[in-house]
Amino acid sequence: MKKFISINQTRITHSEKVTMMRIFSLILILIISLQSLSKADDISEFEIEGMSINDSLIDFFDHLDLNEQIINNYPKATYPGSDKFFGLRINKKLGDYDNFGVLLKKDDKKYIIYVLRGRINFENRLEDCKKYKLNVVNSIKDLLPNITPHDYTHNYKIDEGKSISYITDFNFEDGSSIRAYCDNWSNIVEKNERWVDSMSVEISTAEAVNWINNEAYN
Repeated sequence: MKKFISINQTRITHSEKVTMMRIFSLILILIISLQSLSKADDISEFEIEGMSINDSLIDFFDHLDLNEQIINNYPKATYPGSDKFFGLRINKKLGDYDNFGVLLKKDDKKYIIYVLRGRINFENRLEDCKKYKLNVVNSIKDLLPNITPHDYTHNYKIDEGKSISYITDFNFEDGSSIRAYCDNWSNIVEKNERWVDSMSVEISTAEAVNWINNEAYN
């Protein structure tokens, strides 16, 4: 049986209507993408714009305007404790998402995706970001009733803890995870790094989660 999400409506402004329309749009996408996960033991069927973990990024080159040369030339996110994986940001707007991120394994010519992230910008609109995230989290909770979500905050070291992430994790028994989070960057980070506040949905393989927790920053 399909599970539907209702949104109680009160009198709202035009900007709030636009925000709620985007929220409802993403919820519909999540309902479709997560439908098969309500009794699943893994997250391999969870999709973001048709992409999922364990897929080959090559299969989406045309979809994302990518090729191997572009990937080789793109700035890569590296980690101080291990070079087993590297991160890649894809500046391509698709659907509700303003850009994407993937974690790939070093020297893997198949470009298997170990972490997939879709990001929506909420520049200087933290409360809108939190509302959006809450709807996303609630939709996931309804579809994954056997997984208890874990809510917490994280203070980034880039500015001595002034920037904060508001996080909800759904951790599967095999170690894989779905994460929804809002990043609220400080003024100095926004100025120096040109980063904007955003809401992200991220799916990760168990291998990637273990590497990030135990190797990437050691």
